[in-house]
Amino acid sequence: MSSPADDEGRRTKIDRVENIEGSATIKREYITKSRELLLRRRAAALAALDAGLFTEAIRHFSKILEGRRPAPQAFLAESYLHRASAYKSAGRTAESIADLNRALALEPTSTVALQSRAGLFEFIGCITDSVHDLEHVKLIYNSILRDRKPPGPVWKPRAVPYREIPGRLCSLGSKIQQLKQRIAMGETGNVDYFKLIGLRRGCSRSELDLAHLLLVLRHKPEKSMSFFVF
Repeated sequence: MSSPADDEGRRTKIDRVENIEGSATIKREYITKSRELLLRRRAAALAALDAGLFTEAIRHFSKILEGRRPAPQAFLAESYLHRASAYKSAGRTAESIADLNRALALEPTSTVALQSRAGLFEFIGCITDSVHDLEHVKLIYNSILRDRKPPGPVWKPRAVPYREIPGRLCSLGSKIQQLKQRIAMGETGNVDYFKLIGLRRGCSRSELDLAHLLLVLRHKPEKSMSFFVF
């Protein structure tokens, strides 16, 4: 026959187990709801991007990336890529490059991010940086051909089918050679800062001041007033 103390101990253990199971259930429900919300937001963002509503797409992707809900690293990297595309289409080159940098910090071997950033560097006149990114892509493609598998885990989807890599390497080599010829002709140091901050040449000083202020408030808020000190 068990004593009252033994019964009390068993009840305490049962209560602890029930509390643990209840906490685990709540956690699973929270994770499930968070995933559903993230997927709905991504679907809305992609729909806006496909419809040409770039500001709306940026807003949805920002909710995903700047929210407090946890998300897988690959999901965040893909969201940065899509938001970079929306920024590019909206003429916000600096923000697009910044998002590609963040995507590459999460996925250093992302050939899509590297090629997109190389294209933006070429667009604003940073030819040397563009060549550097394209050569990085070339190294990744060569390693895939050598190892017969893409970098990263097996479950990760391939950005480029294996059979297309030789053809892409050929066109990539031609592009790199073309850019190197431009560098040899002296096309270095000619960065178009108007394109970088999304302004036309000949814009007013007030437009320039506003664009610069918005840029530094987003990326370097501690320097937001330095542009206006005379």
